[in-house]
Amino acid sequence: MADTTCEMDALNDDELLLVLQYVDKDGLLKCREVCRRLRDLAVHPDVWRSRSILLHELSLPFLRLAPCAHSLELGNMDERILDVIESNLVAAARTRCAVAQLVLKVDVDDTLSDILADIILNQSMLGRLKKLEVILNGPSWPGERLPNAIFAARCLSELSISTFQLTPTGVVIEPYVATLRKLKIRGFMSDTMLETVENLLRGHAATLEEVELCLHFFTPDCSFDCGRLVDALIMIPNLQKLICPPLSGFDRLKQCTSLTNFTLFLTDFKHVKSVERFMRNNTQLTYVGINCDLRVRNDECVEKFDHMLILLSALFESGKSKVSTLQLVVEECSTPSPFYEQLIPKLAESKLEYLELKSRLYVSELREILTLLPETTPRLTRLGFGLQGCLHYWLHDKSFRDMFLHKEFKSVLLDPQTCTLNYKTCCDICKLGCHRNNEVRWTSLVNGIFEVEGDSYF
Repeated sequence: MADTTCEMDALNDDELLLVLQYVDKDGLLKCREVCRRLRDLAVHPDVWRSRSILLHELSLPFLRLAPCAHSLELGNMDERILDVIESNLVAAARTRCAVAQLVLKVDVDDTLSDILADIILNQSMLGRLKKLEVILNGPSWPGERLPNAIFAARCLSELSISTFQLTPTGVVIEPYVATLRKLKIRGFMSDTMLETVENLLRGHAATLEEVELCLHFFTPDCSFDCGRLVDALIMIPNLQKLICPPLSGFDRLKQCTSLTNFTLFLTDFKHVKSVERFMRNNTQLTYVGINCDLRVRNDECVEKFDHMLILLSALFESGKSKVSTLQLVVEECSTPSPFYEQLIPKLAESKLEYLELKSRLYVSELREILTLLPETTPRLTRLGFGLQGCLHYWLHDKSFRDMFLHKEFKSVLLDPQTCTLNYKTCCDICKLGCHRNNEVRWTSLVNGIFEVEGDSYF
């Protein structure tokens, strides 16, 4: 112990601060009991600036002592320590620990709304907050104080709000000093929500670069003209990335000459014609995504596929499209679909380098895709896809492995599925037990066939 102390004493403060950055939060509290020098250095801003504090854990000492942190997060609350969590929330509303990122993911009710509002207002006042992410669950917004606190936060560069509750009336949005670069709103298409979104877009037009509007459902009494959102988007001079549903007058977005990254949430077909005109006339997009990942019946699958094919035809038929990455998120139907067989020929005039099919393909669909792709998309370097069924089963199938031989592009398997270790429900191959306990490493089967991205058992 004496030797270690001497070694530590030989370090100057800057060197010791670098060492303390690798000590966990509990260890830092213990360091404060060693000597006066460590007591002071253990609460130096450089030691805490990149750390996260979790309000749903035992974090009260950190809220009292830490001068700053990267993020303050409240996630799912464990009812077994609810009293402790309530103490944490009260401390978070009063703390002098300034964070750059505040994340609140809660089932909100009247008992929590005021304290959450105080936490947001406190961090906004401390002046270091740059990113605010709020994910609210529950039957309704509990009053107006919480949403008012969210929209009162200033100097943010990122704001993300996700709630499928109706935004209350009476929300006060004061005049903005434009600071937001990224805005993400997810929720109902109610009049109040859409007016709030429009105000945010117009207020931060000078600085916005990325906008994500996951507005899925109209409320029955919604009378808002969504064309006003298009008007607001057009006024953003440096809009580079847009994620949104079809909107009235969508084709006017061709005026956004800085827009290169676009994803469409195909939630309804009312304004698809306007989106089609936008696709046909656009020559600056380099990334396009179409997401129709909604739980639908097979007849609805066919209708969505038809609209997707029309949009993709409009995008590529002129041969002038600069799109190099195409992502399609498709809810798989209960039987193989001819969609992919019809899709691939429409890519013949494209400059695609990466095609990502973010759905679980049937092997018959994948075989058709791998057969057609080389001739239609000679520039393709990567193909991403999901796969129906257990990956372990298919890796033992020689005809499956042979499909990937001699391909010029790299295949990327997205979020593979394998059976659980339940003998009664797993597939015949998994019942053999040949890849349990790393007897043969999974990677030895995967290497040379495809890469793997996302959650897996490998």
